[in-house]
Amino acid sequence: MPRSCPTYMLAWAPGISTVDLPSEAGFPIGKDSVNWVALQVHYNNPNLDAGVVDSSGMQITYTAQLRPNDMGVFTLGSTDVMIPPKKAWSTNPSLCSSDCTSRFKGNITLVGSFMHMHLLGYAINTKHIRAGAELPNVGSLQYYDFNHQGLQQVGLDTNTLVPGDWLITTCSYRGSNTTIYWGEASSSEMCFNFITYYPKQNTDPQICISDRLSYKGVTDTCTDWGKFTSRMLNATAS
Repeated sequence: MPRSCPTYMLAWAPGISTVDLPSEAGFPIGKDSVNWVALQVHYNNPNLDAGVVDSSGMQITYTAQLRPNDMGVFTLGSTDVMIPPKKAWSTNPSLCSSDCTSRFKGNITLVGSFMHMHLLGYAINTKHIRAGAELPNVGSLQYYDFNHQGLQQVGLDTNTLVPGDWLITTCSYRGSNTTIYWGEASSSEMCFNFITYYPKQNTDPQICISDRLSYKGVTDTCTDWGKFTSRMLNATAS
């Protein structure tokens, strides 16, 4: 994502079809909101095949009737991924603590959960904790398949996030012949849960992850996409 993009809106991965937003919310575009977007595409061509042509794209449908609530995306997960050779492995639980969710100005409604890993991932879940009690998972896939990804609707029994709640995300992987690290290539791995919600406010946190890329060691990070992307690009360049 370019450094100048301060927020994250939409994503596609293998298996995703049309994504319909609820009638009471949408992503605002135009005056006093989003005036341009950047489309980031991850190409994976390990054999350096020549003459490969991409004709993919994205179609966005909009309405002139402004909806009551602005939609946002809250990203959970971890960049602390280091899968040992020939062993199943799971990330340490990524803790999105009450300190981060308390930055929301009030209750928010969680709409969809898009859980994303690459080819070695086989399970991912996000637990929801309130006042020490565990609610139903915000998202859970026990048989994850890279080629059949999609957006899960968050259940009505757990779709209200109250400031002070905890969200805990864990990703599990199969081993391969070599050590696999976090990265954007399909041959690397990821651990993300992109949650759509409303109502969005400009002061909301946008990403809450266990972050190895931005610091020495691992730090639980609660920030916005612009700052996270800058740190990630600086870490990659160093």
